[in-house]
Amino acid sequence: MQQPLLQNTTTPSDTKSDDFNIKDILFRYLIYWKWFVLSVIICSALAYLFLRYKEVYYGVNAAILIKDEKKGGTSEFSAFSDLNIFAGKNNIENEIAILKSRGISQNVVKKLDLDISYFSEGRVVAKELYRDSPIKMVFVKKNESYDARSQSWRVRVLDSKTFELSQPDLSQSQRYRFGQLIPSPIGTFFIQIKSFPVNKPMSDILIVKSSVEAKANALRASLGVMSQEKTNIVNLSFTDLTQERGLDYLNGLIEQYN
Repeated sequence: MQQPLLQNTTTPSDTKSDDFNIKDILFRYLIYWKWFVLSVIICSALAYLFLRYKEVYYGVNAAILIKDEKKGGTSEFSAFSDLNIFAGKNNIENEIAILKSRGISQNVVKKLDLDISYFSEGRVVAKELYRDSPIKMVFVKKNESYDARSQSWRVRVLDSKTFELSQPDLSQSQRYRFGQLIPSPIGTFFIQIKSFPVNKPMSDILIVKSSVEAKANALRASLGVMSQEKTNIVNLSFTDLTQERGLDYLNGLIEQYN
């Protein structure tokens, strides 16, 4: 007896049921569209804030040639100096140690006044200005405690001739003229105005004077010194939030070394 064949068929009612299930799923999630849009807005705002206030470091590089004093000698014994195969290597290592020393870094800080920093106080973070600072603090007399002490001031520019000076931890401020000598525990200084905006208000400027040793150590931590193999060339690298300061520091370091 021949058995009937079984066929796997789909009726129109089953297809319609699947369609209705997909629609149900879509409508089930579409009721939360407001939350999806809100999530996109929040993520976009966080990404914008991250990119706006993210600290960007700049890399600066330089190279110097270490002079081999033995090669410049005219003595008859200078020919035997080539027999010491470790002399060149030791000379390079000694010069690298000098470049990374605390003393040479402190000399750069003192000469370029890198111990004095300028910040523009914003609503969220303070932005370092460096060369873009509209004012400059100039010490005409430094006390014995100047190098070792740290201090900060807040400057509010009133107009092109006057400003208010205060300390961040004190609410009391005093008015001065630009160029007027001001005594302080670490020395006598005056504030010089470099530029004055006409069409927009100027935000308060925070001046931070760090100790020379602390500033030199911070700069040394960002300095890299490496020698090129089989040469007398030393590569210098420096990373900093301000590219101009990185260039100034490396140039000052090379000048002090030479």
